[in-house]
Amino acid sequence: MECPFHLVFAFLLAITLMCRSTTQVMKSHVVAYPDRNNSLRLYTDDTEPRDAIFCYIPEGRTQWRVRKDGETLVHLRAMRGCSEIDIFRLEPNHERDARNVPSTENLNLKIISTSS
Repeated sequence: MECPFHLVFAFLLAITLMCRSTTQVMKSHVVAYPDRNNSLRLYTDDTEPRDAIFCYIPEGRTQWRVRKDGETLVHLRAMRGCSEIDIFRLEPNHERDARNVPSTENLNLKIISTSS
């Protein structure tokens, strides 16, 4: 009788782990729209967000700017469709222009990695 219970438990555990990894992948991508406030909260655990990435267009500028608030270093990839435009890193509480992405287009960012 224990064997079917262990199989069911293992199956449910596998589904749970697959769902958690899918959620983490989905949270690693942000699309910023020119006419909205755009931010992505980064969760270091399952409680409160500690860091955030903000995407905005500075007044009078024609390029997107990305700002990182919090305590972690983030490596980002700017994408246009499936092609990579730029790879850059943002240190805590710093900002950077996203090269080759005009302010008239959506900014697609993919998080490559984070580190303390």
